Amino acid sequence: MSIEGQSFPRRFDARLSHPNWPLTAVVTVGMDAERGPVLTGVRALVNPDTSKPIHTVREATRLISDTIDEALLLRELASDAVGEVVKWALYNDGPAAIQMSEEEMQERITEMNSAAELARRDAYPVSQPRRRRLITTAYLQEVARVYRDAMSEGLAPTKAVEKHFQTSYSNAAKYVARARQAGQLGEAKGTQPGEQS
Repeated sequence: MSIEGQSFPRRFDARLSHPNWPLTAVVTVGMDAERGPVLTGVRALVNPDTSKPIHTVREATRLISDTIDEALLLRELASDAVGEVVKWALYNDGPAAIQMSEEEMQERITEMNSAAELARRDAYPVSQPRRRRLITTAYLQEVARVYRDAMSEGLAPTKAVEKHFQTSYSNAAKYVARARQAGQLGEAKGTQPGEQS
């Protein structure tokens, strides 16, 4: 998915460990167009040699939040995931590894790591967690303005709302529906874009 022009995996898993943790945690991170990276799941892999095993998701989540700044962790994981995607894309696009000399392979790995680090660095500022938008009357008026401007220019109006507010298409459709409910836009013309006068 794309957030502010930066491509992120829609969802991915990451394995976390810490010297003081009696477990390894597998966290699932989802990218939300409105909120940035969000923690959508945690699995605890119990270390059998520990005297205090942790079995529940609640215990594992508490342990993570008590040890690490979750917002910072999610940003690091999201930007690292972008770097890994770039690295694998470059690897798969390149010539088959079996045909490379050792020197060529080392050069290729250096290029891949450099590209992955640049992508990771670019992704980090974009992955800043965002607060949910407060849907005010002024906000819905802006939705209606963007929608009508697009209609007058012969453009897809909901797509224009999506682009203007840098959100997903489904969120843009919800904003348009809310603007109609609030009287900022007229009733829809059946399944066609626009509004009844």
